[in-house]
Amino acid sequence: VNLPVTQALSVIGGRCGDGFYRASAVLWSCAHPHAQSRFWVQPGQSLAAFKVPAGVRDLHLQLGGPRTATLKVYEGATAAVGAPGGRTLVGPDSLASFGRPSASWRGVGLRVSGAPGAQSVRFSGTLPSELLVMVHNGHGGDAAQVNVIVDHQGLQHCPPAERPGGCEPYDEHEARAEVYDWACWAANHFRAQANAWEVLGRPREEAGKGISWPDFGAMWDVFRGDSGQTQWLYAVRWLDQDGDDHVSRHEFDRGLAICPSAPVVRPADASARGLAGGHVA
Repeated sequence: VNLPVTQALSVIGGRCGDGFYRASAVLWSCAHPHAQSRFWVQPGQSLAAFKVPAGVRDLHLQLGGPRTATLKVYEGATAAVGAPGGRTLVGPDSLASFGRPSASWRGVGLRVSGAPGAQSVRFSGTLPSELLVMVHNGHGGDAAQVNVIVDHQGLQHCPPAERPGGCEPYDEHEARAEVYDWACWAANHFRAQANAWEVLGRPREEAGKGISWPDFGAMWDVFRGDSGQTQWLYAVRWLDQDGDDHVSRHEFDRGLAICPSAPVVRPADASARGLAGGHVA
């Protein structure tokens, strides 16, 4: 399943070490047994939020959001796209639901409590297989931010500290090529780096730190024109030089500068429309 992690609005739960990049809204390690993410979900949409690896102990998921929001949990990460053997563990007509709160699954206790918009899902024991967690926003509501808190009691086999679950091998050459394409695209749309930052960066800036890891994905969607693209995961790893899961203004401008035709640094032109109003020569 190609998880649309661009929809995650915030992430907590550890970091990837040198030679790896974050490929998931939730990272899995014994040292960081707590994570929190907020997802933007359209009405009628079931969003593939994150995978849970086999071996996680006593998993607890908590959802907070509008009364149309619920969790769906599938056995096997490809279950949501119809792979054989996948079983719906939590959701309508599943092993456990609000109407059937307790169940047993392959020797693991499963309990659902709360209500839509304030749901709790607990697994008592060690997960025997990988899970896929989806966030569903029912029809009749509005697009909404849904908060998911993840807690667990460690993993059966702790991954190396530099590579929690959810980190993947990083190819710096490929990442630089992606940033290069973006920088040259920006050079054709903005008169100056300041203009690019005002249109792309500042609206997503977080408390002076810069563009956060997940918000950067939404910015990259503007460049690629595809909300399902995942190239931004490499790009943000290359740009985030200090490893704080944010792209600062300085890091943003450094990325723009790698294209030979990159826009020069000068004060923003008030007439520049950027992407909001069309091409700027």
